[in-house]
Amino acid sequence: MATQEIDQFVLAAVGYNWQKVAMLVARALTEPNLNFPEPADPAEFVARRIEVLICNGQLESLGDTTNWRHCEVRRPQNATGAPSAGVIA
Repeated sequence: MATQEIDQFVLAAVGYNWQKVAMLVARALTEPNLNFPEPADPAEFVARRIEVLICNGQLESLGDTTNWRHCEVRRPQNATGAPSAGVIA
């Protein structure tokens, strides 16, 4: 259940502008209503979930996802830079 909860938090926190992965991880760690699986490192868990969301096409990335301070993510956009069809901002 924590996996789905983290995914929903990340997707809700990410918009159509680029955001640093490090910032998303920090926001998740300070969110009191999120539950992290034991014994996983919460920061690594969030980062891995972001990578899964990228692989699933739910997020776009720019940079090396293993270097959180130098990687950014956003919601997918079509070729014109507009939000993808069917995605509500």
